[in-house]
Amino acid sequence: MYMAHDYHMLTFAALMCGQRKRAIVTIDEMLTRLPDSWKTEYAPMADGFFSMPLEVRMRFGMWDDVLAAPELPKMFSVVARFQHMRVELRMRRRGS
Repeated sequence: MYMAHDYHMLTFAALMCGQRKRAIVTIDEMLTRLPDSWKTEYAPMADGFFSMPLEVRMRFGMWDDVLAAPELPKMFSVVARFQHMRVELRMRRRGS
């Protein structure tokens, strides 16, 4: 948990300084380092962490990357909201 917090704080600092590359690399690395057992055992806490890569890309206006991102685990409620947002964004971009 502390490791994820450290990555999150570094990402947040990079966001506030406009350091896009550092923010993206840091948040993506955080997710790869979270053990699978932690993701399921602490799902309510892990939920917020899984949406962060999309949030970082949204902060920098990287909408194509948000749309191209792989599906996120459906067991998380915050992640589910981001999935709905992505569907809405796709529809708006198509003009439907």
